[in-house]
Amino acid sequence: MLRGKVAVTESGGHFTANLLWHQRGEGFEMDLWGPLGQGRMRIIREAGEVRLTNADGVLMAGDPDRVMREQLGWSLPLDVLPAWVQGAPLAGVPVQAEMRDEAGRFVSFSQLGWSVALERYQTVAEGNRALPTRITASRADARVRLVVSEWRLSGVHGETPASR
Repeated sequence: MLRGKVAVTESGGHFTANLLWHQRGEGFEMDLWGPLGQGRMRIIREAGEVRLTNADGVLMAGDPDRVMREQLGWSLPLDVLPAWVQGAPLAGVPVQAEMRDEAGRFVSFSQLGWSVALERYQTVAEGNRALPTRITASRADARVRLVVSEWRLSGVHGETPASR
């Protein structure tokens, strides 16, 4: 489980929200809400598709990018974001401009047209693993920033929200 805030800037628009993310294997549930719980939405990813829901039910389902753009006006790089929040590029996808700190952790890299910066690593006790608490991904027309206030890993050693 990851708890924090997300900020998205894309095509001149700006969106910020509180975030609660539960990873379940290849899929996940991501809750987003504004101040005092207003505008709560849930993005559910399963089998390569997403469903966007609110208190009234399913708003739209289908291709992640299309659903997010049509319903929210912006999109997140959902295919790679689970790996990035764990402090690494997505395995099997080319990486450029890779930089690491003295402990061997990624501090920046480029992947799929995004420049990714990973900052403020924190050791999470349950998995004895260092995970970033600030992830910024940008490309020509967009910037996504996640600030993690809490990591909670499951009881399995080394298992992270993005690998459950």
